[in-house]
Amino acid sequence: MSSAERETLIAGLIRSAEEEMTRQRTGDGGDRYNMGQYYENEQRYRGAISAEGGWYFYNQAALTFGRTEFRRRWGDRRLEDNWRRANKARSAFAPGTQNEAEAQKENGDSTGVAPERTKDFYLRNLPLTDSLMQVSVQRSAEALLGEGKILASRLNDTVSAASSLEEAARTGTDDNLRAEALFELYRLLQKSDPARADRRRAELLEQFPESEYALILSDPGYANRHREMAERATRSYETAYQAFIEDRFADANRLCTEALKLYPEDELVPRFMLLDAMATGALEGEFAYKAKLDSLIAKFPGTPEGKRAAEITDFLKKEKPEIRIAEDTRIAEEIYSTDTVQPHYVMIVASNPRSNMNQIVFDIINYNLDHHADRNYRTEGAAIDAGYLLITVGPFKDVAEATAWTKAFNPEVNIREAATAGLKLWIISRDNLQKFREDKNIDRYAIFHSKAYPNQR
Repeated sequence: MSSAERETLIAGLIRSAEEEMTRQRTGDGGDRYNMGQYYENEQRYRGAISAEGGWYFYNQAALTFGRTEFRRRWGDRRLEDNWRRANKARSAFAPGTQNEAEAQKENGDSTGVAPERTKDFYLRNLPLTDSLMQVSVQRSAEALLGEGKILASRLNDTVSAASSLEEAARTGTDDNLRAEALFELYRLLQKSDPARADRRRAELLEQFPESEYALILSDPGYANRHREMAERATRSYETAYQAFIEDRFADANRLCTEALKLYPEDELVPRFMLLDAMATGALEGEFAYKAKLDSLIAKFPGTPEGKRAAEITDFLKKEKPEIRIAEDTRIAEEIYSTDTVQPHYVMIVASNPRSNMNQIVFDIINYNLDHHADRNYRTEGAAIDAGYLLITVGPFKDVAEATAWTKAFNPEVNIREAATAGLKLWIISRDNLQKFREDKNIDRYAIFHSKAYPNQR
């Protein structure tokens, strides 16, 4: 749809919304009575209550007159909240309902205009970029595929099912989805339209020859072999698990290793990897255990087994500090590189995030003005979400100049309340500073710093 067409459509939707609000506000007036009838009903109403007595809602005459009077004043109204408001999305709120007010603002109601009367309301979820359009098309194709399956299997509507599947095969952006749509079309049309079914079969084999659906059609025994392999994998996992719970860890480890080679594509692979890691941990200790868990997390992070492995590694790092240190050392070696020639900075880290960062920055600037007025050192501070304050000073020409500055600078003398701030100084190269800002882990950089600058405090 072009921009002009979209604008026209939205204008029509807004106009319809306004007309509906006007109709709800005014009613059609068909059940209203004139003022003479109103006064007459008023007298009869009072008389009826006096005659019948009792609670209002037990008095049928009073209820009738009340209903008539409501229609006279307000017209026919639907039973809904905020029925007297033209803009039902906006309502009065008492103090303490800030969340509701914020929600109304998010819906475009901060000015008192109903969201349905604003253009943004209709544009909010439209895929107006190429990437969003691609996602939208893929979701549509997935919905069409599901619709086609339901129409075919539950409603026996072959015509509509074929139409949905054809559209999914045509518009889908995922090869596996398109292959599945063509496969379902072939199965659906085999009896009702064999020629069309054969065309879809040929299209599937030509365009997606490596897909599982093409293999099923081209090799009649594929499905049976696949099922048999899955059954063997299941039996192998049950045997390995039984060995594990019987503390035969070497057997469990051997069975898992064999299964991972025999069934590399089976859905049980994450389970085999987790069981293998647990057996390895029992045989070789926590470091080998964690190495296997890391491999599982890297390959299958979103599976239940991958998530369980992540939980176990977190526990291990808390219970075994040496494991955390070993991991931090490995990561630090991957992140940082030693270069003593390029410009350097000094990082001043305040472990107490409640420290007065502006005061610290101010004191360092004053120090530089007093002792290095001829140098253009910059001092910047930032609160890091890892739970500390980071102040950087520099740039220094090289590591030697940065080292000289750190040796001359005494935080306890030159920074007020330094003791409560928990200050530490680190030398860092320009490139490593950028990497540190991304990693944010001070423990990892401390490990690297101790090796790269062994003579620095």
